Amino acid sequence: MLILYDIVQYYHKEYCETSFGISIPHYTSKNNPTVDVQTYTTQMEKIFEYTFEKRIYIDQIASILRPPVFESFRFCACKIVSGQKTFYPNGEETLCTKLDTKES
Repeated sequence: MLILYDIVQYYHKEYCETSFGISIPHYTSKNNPTVDVQTYTTQMEKIFEYTFEKRIYIDQIASILRPPVFESFRFCACKIVSGQKTFYPNGEETLCTKLDTKES
């Protein structure tokens, strides 16, 4: 079950969050669910519409557009040192999906 849209909507409504980061699915040693591409795409479309309408910041979109728009260098993209919460499509929380790609 893919609940990305529900997660975004919940944190926005319940905690007034206006900034999210949404990574594309990738293999990890801890959490490697089968992702139905059709369902994932539908969820992302709903998220994009919702965040556009509610004026919510999506890190992956902004981080791609910021350097050419503002002619600036992107020093670091890692959010593990911030207060950001990271979730898998099934709702499980993790510190960093990229760290999860490393074998224990």
